[in-house]
Amino acid sequence: MQRHQPASIGHHRPSPALALLLTLLLLVGCGEEPAPIPPSLLAQIKERGSLIVATSNGPTTLYEGAQGQTGFEHDLVALFANRLGVQASFEISDGNGLMLELLRQGKADLAAGLTITPEREQWLRFGPSYQAIEQLLIYRNLPERPPPGSLRDLIGKRIAFAANSALEAHLQVLAKDHPGLTWSSDEQGDNDRLINRLEQGELDYIIIPSHHFALVRRYYPHLRVAMSLMQQRPLAWAFAQGADDSLLQEARAFFAEIGDNGRLAQLIERHYGHTEQLNSVDLMVFKRHYQERLPQFIGPIKYAAFASGFDWRLLAAMAYQESHWDPKAVSPTGVRGLMMLTQGTARDIGVTDRNDPQQSILGGARYLRQIRDKLPERIGEPDRTWLALAAYNVGFGHLQDARFLALLDKQNADKWAVVKEYLPRLTEKQWHSQTSYGYARGREPVHYVDNIRSYYDLMLRFTDP
Repeated sequence: MQRHQPASIGHHRPSPALALLLTLLLLVGCGEEPAPIPPSLLAQIKERGSLIVATSNGPTTLYEGAQGQTGFEHDLVALFANRLGVQASFEISDGNGLMLELLRQGKADLAAGLTITPEREQWLRFGPSYQAIEQLLIYRNLPERPPPGSLRDLIGKRIAFAANSALEAHLQVLAKDHPGLTWSSDEQGDNDRLINRLEQGELDYIIIPSHHFALVRRYYPHLRVAMSLMQQRPLAWAFAQGADDSLLQEARAFFAEIGDNGRLAQLIERHYGHTEQLNSVDLMVFKRHYQERLPQFIGPIKYAAFASGFDWRLLAAMAYQESHWDPKAVSPTGVRGLMMLTQGTARDIGVTDRNDPQQSILGGARYLRQIRDKLPERIGEPDRTWLALAAYNVGFGHLQDARFLALLDKQNADKWAVVKEYLPRLTEKQWHSQTSYGYARGREPVHYVDNIRSYYDLMLRFTDP
């Protein structure tokens, strides 16, 4: 019988998996335990109790508002941190370059509000996109300087943009195709600084993101858009390439959730929904009246604000929308005074002379407070104030009708971003026939509130608390 000889062990090496298993068994046999697996990034964040976010200081990201820190990115991050059960901690950087450096060094868990570019995708991971922006060429509208018709008209002009922006690689391509076209980058990376330099005549053109210009254009009535220099690019949160993906996966789930439940749309409306209301003529008239008319009414407005609990600048914005700060203003329907009170409303709130500025302002503030207090306590700010302003204009009953229509559609009737979509339906019979108070000119309160929000933003910029 032929015998089979056992194979020589020396001729065959164990597989890598078997070798690893043998090593672990030897370690255990020697009384040594394997090194513990480090906790995930998400677990570390929950353990420390804070989400560290790199961002910049500006109108689209984070700034100090009338009631503390705010800004689109601030509010978005705060919502995410709340989902994680931790506090949001912000590392404020001057420009995108320092933001990215914080992320690279592991000193931030994510960077908020960055444009996705092929260059950045080589060493960063991005979460879902929540906005898309363009890079706009902005100029000052002067009689002696017509708008450029093409890129050739920019040759020899002083043009600047923020350093470390997503625009740099694209501009290098444009410069190759248009010899003589030059640009300079502002190392401070501050779009507001660029705007001021343009206003002061130091530059001929600047290039800034479209969402930034949308928020600040109402402060600069002479600025115009010449052209878009880059197609829309998505904005997203950035995550370091080397870290595990536990936080990134949580961010993806978060954006899916707020996209489905409407919270993202509400945030966008809150910060950008009123930016297109005022044109350059509106702004110039406002600035003239701000200088010539408002000073004589600041005392009564501040007194009314103290008595009612509102920010005096909100009441001033409201009075401007109502009467352009003209105490003798009278509408075709008979409402009159700085706050344009009806005779019935004036009687109910104790105003005996609607043309008296102090009575009108105090009465209007008192009436707005009454409306605000009638709204359900669960409605938070700023939605509570925007809804109260809409009711001041169209009537509390019509506001409730619009909220009722929103509820019929299973929408959140406590959010102004939702209710403003239903108020215009009160003009259509198929909708107002289902309500208690019937027809209303529902587009007017939407326009009314958006204008006040724009004037209020101007007041916040021009004045101290």
